[in-house]
Amino acid sequence: MFPRTGDAIALRIGDGYELVVRVRQADRPRIIVMPALSAPTNEGIEAAFVASDGTGYRLRGRIGHRETNETTIEVEGVTPLLGRFLRRFTPDPPLYAELGLLDDTGPVYRRVQGSVRDLALAGAGIAAEGLQMGDQLQLTLTDAGGTPVVSDLDAAVVHVAAGVAGIAFAQPFDAAPAMAALAATDRAA
Repeated sequence: MFPRTGDAIALRIGDGYELVVRVRQADRPRIIVMPALSAPTNEGIEAAFVASDGTGYRLRGRIGHRETNETTIEVEGVTPLLGRFLRRFTPDPPLYAELGLLDDTGPVYRRVQGSVRDLALAGAGIAAEGLQMGDQLQLTLTDAGGTPVVSDLDAAVVHVAAGVAGIAFAQPFDAAPAMAALAATDRAA
């Protein structure tokens, strides 16, 4: 498996900094990502991405070359991804959730609003009333002004505790735009 052009991938560079970037070009054994990374040439990096079949993979590599707006990464190996890759981020500024609960045949039958407590590529913790384990959702995350950051993510409630629902995204990297916005905050939950 290898990342594809246009994919969102999660990166962790040598100093522990984590962010989500976009693959501008993918030609084995290298990928070019945007925006440019602050890591020096030859520094080791780790990345995570989701293949077309929905399987997660971990990539190891080194910074090959940096330009103003992009970085070339020399890929050294790809293995299956086990466990969580990025930390969960606490949104600052806050994000809000608009949840459409789906019935068994697919249409939204009820809408719920809540606040995002934490967010990762695979899911979110959302404070909202009236959610139950097993609920199937369409989720939109918005900023404080109501502008969507990511829209219509398919998700499911995997647990509820103390008024906070643990939400798992059907496609883990669909939340990458929200994660990219949060990566600059550097606040881990």
